Amino acid sequence: MNALKPLMLFGMLFAAIPIIIHLLNRSRYRVEPFGAMMFLHAAVRVRSQTLKLQQLILLLLRVLFFILLALALARPVTTSE
Repeated sequence: MNALKPLMLFGMLFAAIPIIIHLLNRSRYRVEPFGAMMFLHAAVRVRSQTLKLQQLILLLLRVLFFILLALALARPVTTSE
C-alpha cells in the first residue's frame, strides 16, 4: 500500500495534541476534609470512576479522529500487480 501524499502521514503527530492537553489540564485540587463530606465520600468515588472512564473514551476518540484525518489526507492507494 502506498500513499499519494506521504508527507500527510506526518499529520498523525497531531494525534498527540489531545493527549498533551489532557495531561496538562488534569484537575489539581487540594482535599480539605470536613464532616459532611465523610458521608458523601463513597458516592463521589463511584462517580469519579465513571467520569474517568468517560474521559478516557473521549480522549481515545479524539486521537482516533486525528489519525483517521491524517490517513484520509495521505490518500492511501493499493496497487494490484
